[in-house]
Amino acid sequence: MAGSSPTFDYVPTGVPPQTTSEIEAAIETATSGRIGDAVAWDAMLDAQISHLRTDDAYRDEVRSIYERSTVDLLSPTVWSTDPRLSFVEGVYRDLARWEARFSALEWMEKVTAPAGARSVSDAGDVGMILNVQDLGSFTDGQLDRVDALFDAGIRIFQLTYNTQNSIGAGCTDDSGSALSTHGHAVVDRLNDYGGIVDLSHCNRETTIDAIDVSEDPVAFTHVHCAALDSSPRAKTDVELEHLAAADGYVGILAYPTLYDEPTLDAVFEHFEHAKSIVGPDRIGIATDWWSTTPDVPWPVRSAIAAFYRETANMRQKTPDYEPLTPDRFDEGFEEFRSYEEWPVIRESFADRGYDEATIDRFLGGNFLEFWERVVG
Repeated sequence: MAGSSPTFDYVPTGVPPQTTSEIEAAIETATSGRIGDAVAWDAMLDAQISHLRTDDAYRDEVRSIYERSTVDLLSPTVWSTDPRLSFVEGVYRDLARWEARFSALEWMEKVTAPAGARSVSDAGDVGMILNVQDLGSFTDGQLDRVDALFDAGIRIFQLTYNTQNSIGAGCTDDSGSALSTHGHAVVDRLNDYGGIVDLSHCNRETTIDAIDVSEDPVAFTHVHCAALDSSPRAKTDVELEHLAAADGYVGILAYPTLYDEPTLDAVFEHFEHAKSIVGPDRIGIATDWWSTTPDVPWPVRSAIAAFYRETANMRQKTPDYEPLTPDRFDEGFEEFRSYEEWPVIRESFADRGYDEATIDRFLGGNFLEFWERVVG
């Protein structure tokens, strides 16, 4: 995977749902109790780490999945679907898992600065830029909790998820509220530290307010365009214009269940629309996928689907929303149905007439230059 330009993807899981018979047995044991399938995701991740420590063949297979994907710089979300844990407890539990992975795998590294990202890619290794979604639920009005996350190595901070929190409002919240007083302080603190302010799931008011408040450029790390889709997650042209004026960055979703027609043509239609507003130097691709791909085991699908339905704050089918169910994990783009087929994205850019240097910018270079602008 070594190369002069890293390939970057925002992908909440960050790890493949790779199982063995022992991992499947651990999932079955964990889900046989009162809580049931809700703990399947965490059980799989915990059992995977045991294998990464002790099983050479398993380590090799996991590395080969990253190599086939050609993605060497990922931003995973620290999170848990275990309903017995608070949001804060789930973040800390997953941070511990990530540290265990970094300890077990000499070819996987935590990346906390742009220079480190380039170094990891040049070495042919895999770099992880940890992110948190729903920052306001973690801080809960306590500013020093931002410090704790930054000290732990998190570098991308999504201010809200879909609903209201102590910082601002998410995209499915209809209150029309913008940044709170605490939210202003959080953005200031992130600017002080060089943390990336991510507004992907924020509502319109919180998005515009945060762009105006932030002294550093901000990101929409994983979005699509409201001009082409009615989803509350999609960003309007006005929001994209504000992002461009602030010299920010936008990553366009390649997540099949969020498109009415799950085709790569649809993804590129959104990409070209956003590019026409923000310009060719502030845009990239973000699959936001891998937790709902066809290779996810069935008990784990139930846990993920229930978690997403709950956190999406959209549990019933509406004209703009189709609830995620385990059978929908089998959806994909025609040419892109597993994470190992990620090179199809690069090929699709080439098919559309983009040269190699431009593709390298879209698939990593633009993000790294944006990150360099943030840290100054």
